[in-house]
Amino acid sequence: MMYEKNTLNFLKYFKLVFLPGALIVCFIFLRLSSGKEMSMKDPSKLSGTFIQYQHWMMQFDSKKWNDELDAIKKSDMDTLIIQWVKSDHERFYPVHVQGNDPTEIILKYSDKNDMKVFLGLQFDKNWWNNWDDKDFLLKTSRNCVNFGKKLFDRYGHHPSFSGWYIPYEMSDIDFDDEEIKNLNIFFKNVVANLKKLSTKRLPVALSVFFDGKLPPAVVEEIYTLILKKSGLDVLMIQDGVGSHGWNKQVRDQVYPYLAAYSTAARRNKIISWGIVESFSTIKDDHGNVTRVPAEISRIKEQLSLQSNQQTEKTLTFDFFHYMSPFRGEAQKRLYESYRKPNHSEAVNKSSASTPEMTRAKVDVQNKIIGLW
Repeated sequence: MMYEKNTLNFLKYFKLVFLPGALIVCFIFLRLSSGKEMSMKDPSKLSGTFIQYQHWMMQFDSKKWNDELDAIKKSDMDTLIIQWVKSDHERFYPVHVQGNDPTEIILKYSDKNDMKVFLGLQFDKNWWNNWDDKDFLLKTSRNCVNFGKKLFDRYGHHPSFSGWYIPYEMSDIDFDDEEIKNLNIFFKNVVANLKKLSTKRLPVALSVFFDGKLPPAVVEEIYTLILKKSGLDVLMIQDGVGSHGWNKQVRDQVYPYLAAYSTAARRNKIISWGIVESFSTIKDDHGNVTRVPAEISRIKEQLSLQSNQQTEKTLTFDFFHYMSPFRGEAQKRLYESYRKPNHSEAVNKSSASTPEMTRAKVDVQNKIIGLW
């Protein structure tokens, strides 16, 4: 009888303690073994890329774009951020004439390949000098929403159309109370009206950067107020490593600001995504700027830092210009090195004399406003 009692007690204990524990372990193992969950936690993986249209890219037909997108997909990226579909007065799709529509091509490809596309609105370069002008902000918010409606009417039927991108970036500026209030109202208006365009209420994303002008704690305080009840869903944080040449100071320069922006976003229930700059900046004696593909060793460090920050996605700026195997030899080397299982081979340091380098036009705030 004692033996049977002990056996029954053991079976009861096994059912209550060991069996649930074993099931939990199996569940965790299966989750970690699946590609999606694993890739989100893997510091050596990018989730997607920005695509910044320039005039010359309008010459690309479906074949060329599909080749580019195949290369992106082979790199296990599933998210595309089209930075803008109109920049100043240049619209990147035809209306009354025959021509290539890169956004339509990208969306068709993404529909078939389970990729997500965020469409960027129109961009007015006067933003850099007029963000503190209340009337300019009001006019710009109206233009954003009106252009968003045009985009939704044109592309809204695509299943891969997954969100909006507001191309008006902001940095660590010492905004005063009135400026904070005006920017907050600007984003509230744009976001609320974009979400009215679709019953799906597509998510809206914004990008920020930093130059180290303000202490991280002040940045956190300011952006907690700017983002308050804005309705934004995603805050994309540029790491600035390529723009500022922080090749040997990645952790010290970047981490405090990633944490500051992420905390401000989290306080407002906004998801943070990281942006790894996949280029290096070279300046000559005359101040001319050249951007070349970065070394894989530096990108590995950038990705590791993003992983430590626990961002949901890590994007790059940008695959097309600096990682595409179709842009040049340096880009091809970076692409091949990145796709190796452990990124063990570093790309040879790019030289300013290499023919495949990409020149960039840079504004006074050191942000790229055009590539050619």
